[in-house]
Amino acid sequence: IFSTNVVFASNGGNFTNALTGVAVTPGQFAISPSSYNFGSLATGTSAQTSFTVTNTGGISLNGTAATTAPFSIASGA
Repeated sequence: IFSTNVVFASNGGNFTNALTGVAVTPGQFAISPSSYNFGSLATGTSAQTSFTVTNTGGISLNGTAATTAPFSIASGA
């Protein structure tokens, strides 16, 4: 909950009005783990791992995962 005053300025003068409200925690996500070290890989080989995306905010989030070559997404979106 918050409260403050808002001042509206115009050529007709300034007007101050009280303002109160309730804020919503913004959408936010966390990725775990935050990094990977695949070590050395020989040319032509591949390595695979997974990660978890968690909504830590106060509203729903939606979206997709994308990457560019030489990386790819094996499953999920």
